[in-house]
Amino acid sequence: MRKKKEVKLPSVWMTVYSDFLTNEMLFFMMLFGMACISLQKGYTKEQYKEFLEGVSSSVRKGEVKNQKIENLRRQISLIKEIPAVTVSRKSMRIVLPEPVLFKKGKAVFKKTAPKTLKRIGKILSGSSYKIFIEGHTCDLPIHQKAPPNMMRW
Repeated sequence: MRKKKEVKLPSVWMTVYSDFLTNEMLFFMMLFGMACISLQKGYTKEQYKEFLEGVSSSVRKGEVKNQKIENLRRQISLIKEIPAVTVSRKSMRIVLPEPVLFKKGKAVFKKTAPKTLKRIGKILSGSSYKIFIEGHTCDLPIHQKAPPNMMRW
């Protein structure tokens, strides 16, 4: 009979150390790339400093934008009627479940709906982002008359 070899698993520190080395290598590759760009373009020391300042300012702008989005998400998530706020790099999705704005099978706002929408609007009015509004209806048919200015539902 053959004996099975025991496989010794690597320690956790090896993973952390390899991640550190990878990040360090990427950092130096980035510095090397920036130095090559400055040599190819024939930058002087002053022009190279301006180039680096431009790179760092664009990184700072991205950080500021992420902070603004996170602040908006945090403010909106404080509204108790909103169960979920999802943020991605390009968008923010606010989910309002059916009982927040409408009753099931009805097409008229609940009394509390305008207050909730005003709170969301007040938070979003300070942003410069495009806002898209999407919606869907529940599966129950509407059993009420159409408003006076509409022919039918």
